[in-house]
Amino acid sequence: MAVNRIIVEVNNKKYEIEIVDYHEDSFRVRIGSKEYIVHIVKNQRDTSTKTLENNIISEPSKSIEQQQYIKELQIPKENIITSEIPGRIVKILVNEGDSIKEGDTIAIIESMKMEIEVKSPRNGIVKKILTKNGSYIDVGEPIVLLS
Repeated sequence: MAVNRIIVEVNNKKYEIEIVDYHEDSFRVRIGSKEYIVHIVKNQRDTSTKTLENNIISEPSKSIEQQQYIKELQIPKENIITSEIPGRIVKILVNEGDSIKEGDTIAIIESMKMEIEVKSPRNGIVKKILTKNGSYIDVGEPIVLLS
């Protein structure tokens, strides 16, 4: 990846930031001689939360059109398995089309240096996987859609 440089101004002081590497839910930046990992976490408050060295930055993440589309979907909540904790998806253990039973582990989330199993609350067939390994998620964010 080519190095991208941007200049940001904070409290009337300008900083040159190099975006060294990026992924869908995180990127690595260099400010001066120090490198930082910035994680992007979608949350229920319609914002994207970015964390940089324990500083949290929030910004709007969904357009009005996206919000309206989501409302129109009207997917029953019992068909969506959501995260009960914020953290990083370590591994999705199911595939689309898999038949699962109540209590089956569908994913593992790392939070506060612990790995927590996400279990299915009911029987069903995995219709769609809504996140991916390595993604950061917040409480209430969908992981799997069941049919």
